[in-house]
Amino acid sequence: MALALDPGTNSTFKGVTVQGAQDGDCCITPKRTSSMAFCESTYELKCRESSQPRIGMEFDSWEDGKAFYEQYAHEVGFSVRTYTQHKGEGGVPVWKRFVCAREGWRKKKDIIVNGQVKKPKRNVKLTRCGCEAMIGFKRRDDGKYEVARFVEAHKHLLVSPRKKQFLKSNVEVDTRRRRQNASTKRDLRSNYHEFKVIVEDTDAQTIIDTMRSKQRIDPSFFFDYQIDVKNKLAHIFWADCTSRKNYALFGDVVFFDSTYRTNRDDLVFAPFTGVNHHNSSVTFGAAFIANEKIESYTWLFKTFLEAMGGVAPKLIITNEDLYVKSAIRDACPNIVHRLCMWHILNELPVKVGCVENSNEDLQSQFRACVERSETPDEFDRKWSSVVSIFGLENNAWLTSRFEIRESWVPAYFLGTYLSGISKIASRPEGESTFFGHISNRRLPMLELWIRLETDLGEQRLKELEDDNTTLHTLPVFETSWSIEMHARDVYTRAIFNLFQAEVISARDECDVQNIELTGEVRTTSISDGSGKIREVTYNRCTKVAECSCKLFESVGIPCSHIVIVLKREKINEIPAHYVLERWTKLATRKAVLNANGHVLEGPRTYLPPAINQLCSETCSKFNAGLIAARQCEEKMKYLHRAVDDAVGHVLKMGQVSDHSKVQEVESFAGITFSEDINVHPPDTAGTQQNDSRLWWGL
Repeated sequence: MALALDPGTNSTFKGVTVQGAQDGDCCITPKRTSSMAFCESTYELKCRESSQPRIGMEFDSWEDGKAFYEQYAHEVGFSVRTYTQHKGEGGVPVWKRFVCAREGWRKKKDIIVNGQVKKPKRNVKLTRCGCEAMIGFKRRDDGKYEVARFVEAHKHLLVSPRKKQFLKSNVEVDTRRRRQNASTKRDLRSNYHEFKVIVEDTDAQTIIDTMRSKQRIDPSFFFDYQIDVKNKLAHIFWADCTSRKNYALFGDVVFFDSTYRTNRDDLVFAPFTGVNHHNSSVTFGAAFIANEKIESYTWLFKTFLEAMGGVAPKLIITNEDLYVKSAIRDACPNIVHRLCMWHILNELPVKVGCVENSNEDLQSQFRACVERSETPDEFDRKWSSVVSIFGLENNAWLTSRFEIRESWVPAYFLGTYLSGISKIASRPEGESTFFGHISNRRLPMLELWIRLETDLGEQRLKELEDDNTTLHTLPVFETSWSIEMHARDVYTRAIFNLFQAEVISARDECDVQNIELTGEVRTTSISDGSGKIREVTYNRCTKVAECSCKLFESVGIPCSHIVIVLKREKINEIPAHYVLERWTKLATRKAVLNANGHVLEGPRTYLPPAINQLCSETCSKFNAGLIAARQCEEKMKYLHRAVDDAVGHVLKMGQVSDHSKVQEVESFAGITFSEDINVHPPDTAGTQQNDSRLWWGL
């Protein structure tokens, strides 16, 4: 049976036909199939006959029945737990019941601290939802077990193939995968000498050839590069299909950082990043730049726009650099350009130096002045006060930062939408941790690129985990307000948590001070925990409310003050115009077309299709064999011998030689070293930034 999802293509997975989005979690009913054809025991025979349980199916033991149901659950997309059992004479189970892991409801548990009931922590992930799917096995007189009861239907979304790694039954598999990624990085470090010798003078050409290969496999993979008169690599930019799709969905605000100095050639690593629907950092593309001339940055920004179909972001946030500013003005003259508050505030201790009071107090007061001021007048007043307190009136750097305050201080562009980038005009949360470790001058460019690809995979796995949390767990409500319940249904978990905080603030901290009605517009004055009075204007015809705090205009969620007004108007759901698509659960389900009108969707893997299929079939067969043999010592010994012989044979197929060492590195990195070298690594770039370029507008 097939169920319709979001508009999209159809796909079949283990006999289950899904209509809709390429990776849509859905409620599905599996078809009967014989794709799980194993052999010998009743367990394998039943798997061959049908992957779906049915009343009357028999098994040699309840363990076989459980293994069959667990395999079925994995194929369909849910986890299993033991529910109840009834034992007869000798302690032999007469009844065994296994249920969906989301059966029942979470029991409220009071936390007692010092004799008082403590409120549980927020952001708890609930998995129980009252699902009734289950299977019951009954022992017959002949000692075998048969299916006596089977409930197929679930009351929740089933997990899609890509998210099965997050099922409880797959925890061990996911742990092994994470350890493998960590092993990849360790192997690169431990084999650094061999890697350096092999890639000597070939890494630039190898990167280009590898990207060409990726582009042949996936036409949506974009890259471009420039070489100098000596055939040395000058610049290279790349963005794969997923990055380009993410830009189409979340590229309204882009953060560009050219402060990363990398590898032995002193290249600049320049990523384009933003914020996804989980309020987490997402990468749109990246580049290596051999020099920091205006022409280099102009080429990069124009190439970035070409990769993104000519669509410029609404706003771009960069580090402070005159060359970057000039290049943006040339390549993207119509976009809003702001400076990164994070970079400027982080320079404060160095540029200001020691003062009589503690530096920690100085930093905290300046940060409070910058981050908490809501109007230009308030900022100017607080800035002057802090400067006077610490005797910094003659500090040239602070004076210059104040002169360009309209370019980086939030109070001067309050209401400008910044897609929730961690503290207005700051770098996306976690980006410095994500990219910061690559600043290592010893690394060849090729190894640096491989590390970046590995890290990008981890970033995307984090997004998949967040998707899984959003779709397959439930938050704990803090109020009985219907608007909070509606937020759970539409927002991702991270955005729901932000909105829930506004709802709690509306309940606990907001008080209506005054209401005035002028025609169809009602103006409500509200006090809150900040000690300020907010004004919310609400048009009773259009149902649109606007608040003086400008939270919705800046972050994209209704503030506590608007929530209060909506509640007074008896509006129980968040009005549609306040629900930005980029913050919703279905944000990534939207089909994105490339310049040719084709859906922007790349391959899941760059392995050749034949190898990928063999790999999948081998894993499935081994798992089936292991399940079939684990209850019988003779079978397990046979399987052990067979696997040992097969692995031994595979290991002997390659001969240890200099050539095989190259092949090992190629296989490990997923690349092929180029023999025909036309593009050489760049000369040492010498890209140390000149302070004269930091004087904005001079």
